This record gives sequence, structure tokens and C-alpha cells, in this order.
Amino acid sequence: MIDRVVFVVTELEPYTAGGAGAVVAGLADRLAAMGTEVTVVLVADVAATPTPDVGVVVAPPDPALVATEGPFLARSRAAADAVAAICAEAAPALVEFQDFDGLGFWALSHRRELGLEAVPLGVRLHGPVDLMLEAMGGGAPELEPAAAMEREAFAMADLVIVPSAAMGEVAATRYDLDPNRIRVGAPPVPELDPAERSPAPHPEFVAYGRLAEVKGSTDFLQAALDVAAARDDVRFRFIGPDGWSVAGRRPMREWLEAQIPEPERGRITFEPEVDRQHLGRALSSAWAVVVPSRYESFCLAAHEVRRLGVPLLVRDLPAFQGLFGPETGTVVYQTEADLAAAMRRLADDPDRLSALAAAPAPAVGDPLDPYRDPPPQPRHARSQAGLATAAVTRVAEAVVIAATPAATSVS
Repeated sequence: MIDRVVFVVTELEPYTAGGAGAVVAGLADRLAAMGTEVTVVLVADVAATPTPDVGVVVAPPDPALVATEGPFLARSRAAADAVAAICAEAAPALVEFQDFDGLGFWALSHRRELGLEAVPLGVRLHGPVDLMLEAMGGGAPELEPAAAMEREAFAMADLVIVPSAAMGEVAATRYDLDPNRIRVGAPPVPELDPAERSPAPHPEFVAYGRLAEVKGSTDFLQAALDVAAARDDVRFRFIGPDGWSVAGRRPMREWLEAQIPEPERGRITFEPEVDRQHLGRALSSAWAVVVPSRYESFCLAAHEVRRLGVPLLVRDLPAFQGLFGPETGTVVYQTEADLAAAMRRLADDPDRLSALAAAPAPAVGDPLDPYRDPPPQPRHARSQAGLATAAVTRVAEAVVIAATPAATSVS
């Protein structure tokens, strides 16, 4: 196991919400238990305190830079400065940045002036903006600077950590990565004790996860309305925190509720986020849970559901390939029409639901595998400089394009 790791994130459980923050918190605790010295740089304006095993450094972005350079570059610069200060005292075996927001861009593109040429800098693939926007069908041009920073960070990184072999293939193809610089490391899935299941007397399907277009909330709603139109005994629940609708430009729950016809409003309900320790109880009455995401890199929610012993439905995504299927208690579907058809079939087939519930949860690899051996050596300084020059130019172009009125106006 490598001796020292620095994680760099914009979210960290329990200080902020977010799946990446839960992943890093779990990794940090596991590595610390194995004797690795762990520091987490949290780029956010929050109060955080180190634990006995994990050091936490808070690095809020400079408000002046947010105003002049935008939030993404400001956060990336704050991350780079914090990492440089840590490495000046003692270089870790690996600095691992989250991918989204291009958090590692500044450190990777300014390695020489920051004194980071010899420090291995990695990026963990979690939720690249370009893949999520593509899954939603485009939109949000103001996010192009972040997407450009993310693409360049992947290209410059000494190591890219992916949650599965299938996502490694996606990353290698999408970002033209050297396979020798990719390692598979599944996020740690929390251990959950299966709750006593007590399925509701009527068919009940639950969409579990944050409300958002990329999470497929509108797709689940449309499938639910399709089923509800054909039969009046089925109920549908959304469980998860509210998000923002890109299409509706308002809170996602408000956007979804506006699309529910009056006769169906009592049959489609919304519930807030549930603490993980109470999740089993919240899902105990569900006949099956749906994770209708249009994009995922791993999806802790899906793994949690199966570890609780609840039947699951997921869209056919690379993140789920080789993990989810009938043999692991999951129905995999292709389209919203397929989802509606699958829910109708399950509503009439309690024996199949019982078989799905009894199936084992997917087995994932050891989350600590990427840290057992030293990361790949940083590229030669000249290669670093060449990649950085091209990256800075492309990101600057993206910033200019996103700032133009034509790009920022949304019909």
C-alpha cells in the first residue's frame, strides 16, 4: 500500500452532500485503517475539522478570482495552491483529484511553477460534464469551460482511476488515454443490513436518487404515467434530494409535479433524501426500485438497493455492464417504453420479484486496489509542458465561447 495520499475534492461527507464526497470519505477511512497517511483538500467555503485518522484542509476559492475568472478556474486554482503547499513540505505518493469541475486542471497545467513536476497527479473518473450533457441531449453551454478543463485534466493526468473495466474503455476512447495510465478502482459500497421487506399490498415502484434530468427523473415519471394510465392499482414514489431542471429552469421536483395530471397526483409522491441507515426501512414496502439514470460511472444507489435485497431496474449503461442483470436481482431495460413494460410485467409477477430479491448483490473489486502499487511515473517535463500549453489554449477558447451572448442564452 502506498504510504501517503492526498485527495482533492469539492465535496466530502459529512461536510457536504454528493456521491463523490461519500466515495472519498470511504476511501480515506479505509486507507487510513491500512496505515496510509491521508489528507483531504476540500475546496469549499465550509468549516471542517480533521479526524484522528484523516487530515482535512479547507481551501475556499478566492471570491475575487470567482468574479474575474469564473467559479471553475477559481476552484481549480485554490486546489492547486493548497496541493503545492502540502507537497512543499512532503511529497505524497499520489495526489488524486475529482474529475468534475476540472478541479485538477490548474495543478496539472502549471506543474513547473507549482513545484509539482515530480509529484504523481491523478484524476478519478466520477461524473464528467461532457458525458452527462451528452446523456441529457446537450444544453448548459455555460458549463463548457468545466467540460474543457475536465477533458484536459484527464489527458494530462499521470493516472486515471475508473470504477470498472467498462468505464475504463469509455474513458480511454473518449479522452484518448494511454491504457497503462488507467487503473480500475471500484468506489467503496457501504455495508447495509437487509431490512425486513414488507411489500405494499398494491404494486409500488420507487425511483431512488437525486432528482435531475441526468438521473432520469423525467424518464421515470413518463414511464409511471404510462403505467398509471393502464391500471389504477400501481403507486410510484420518488425518494431523493431535489435538483435543478436544466429544461424547466426551476427546481426539478417543481418541474416534475407540473407534468403530473390531476387524477394521478395522489399516486405519484415525492419524499426527501433518506439517511443511509434508514434506507432499508424506507424501501421495505417497494416492490422494486428504479435507478433510471441516463449517465452513471458506478452508482452507489444501485449497489445499495441490491445490498438491501430489493429488486432493481436500471437502464443499460456501461457503468452497469458486467455487474447488474437477472443473476444479481436486476432488470435491465433500454428505453422509457421498456421501463414501463417492465414495471407492468413485474406488477403481475410476484414470483419473479421474489426471485430477483433473493439473488445476490453484484460483487465489486477491492476499492484499495489502485493504491497497492506506486502510480505511473509523471511524464518527462518537456511532455508535461507541451500538454499544458495546448490545454491552457483550449480552455481559454472555451471560456471565451461560453462568455459570448449567443452561447449563454438558452431558448
